[in-house]
Amino acid sequence: MMKKTKLIEGYLEGSLNDDEKKLFEEELHSGNLLSIVKMYDEVNQSIRDNALHELRARLEKIIARRKRRSFLFMSVAAALILIVAAGIALKAVFPVTNDPSELFNKYYTPYEADILTRSEKLSTIFEEGIKEYQEADYNEALNVFSAIDDSAAADVDLLNFYRGLASVGLMEYDKAIGFFNTIPAVWENPYSVHRDWYLALSYLKTGQLKEAEAIFTELESSGEMYSRESGEILRRR
Repeated sequence: MMKKTKLIEGYLEGSLNDDEKKLFEEELHSGNLLSIVKMYDEVNQSIRDNALHELRARLEKIIARRKRRSFLFMSVAAALILIVAAGIALKAVFPVTNDPSELFNKYYTPYEADILTRSEKLSTIFEEGIKEYQEADYNEALNVFSAIDDSAAADVDLLNFYRGLASVGLMEYDKAIGFFNTIPAVWENPYSVHRDWYLALSYLKTGQLKEAEAIFTELESSGEMYSRESGEILRRR
């Protein structure tokens, strides 16, 4: 178990070598490993934000979002988190890192879908994908979105936006970048600022720093949503 814990920590920190990363990602989508990694990452983020007092509440929320999982799995996952919590806490005493992967982990939070404001343009299948995304079942959400024919989609750009979000949730960042970049650079849509933010974060996570910096710079200069966060990231680079 401790060996697995070190692999998870190394993956989230971006310290695995190419072979280790490849083997880990092959295993990532089998069984419950992806859910454990995401739970570990959320707890790690809470501690990095100096929110140790919120750890219990965060754990309860994480478990609630995954209430459909079996009791046995949740027990094992919770045990894993508690075993490593003390070790993770030690990191909180060090200065904030400027490592791209660590910055991603600090600033990334899943997009809160608001598509329940219904539109006649949106298909029932699309709305089902949104519901799966809201429940953090990103694999099923992406399956639903991928089943929709682009030529039949009422808004293919919005569809690719959610495909990208689901891919980020699955830690498939290159795939997310591909989906986000199918959307026109100038996207006349209220969702465009969110696309830019998650695209920039995906570039950051994959080490494409020049591309990430360009988008963060635009977001900061806008003075609007994500401006403050983008400025903080730029100052740590």
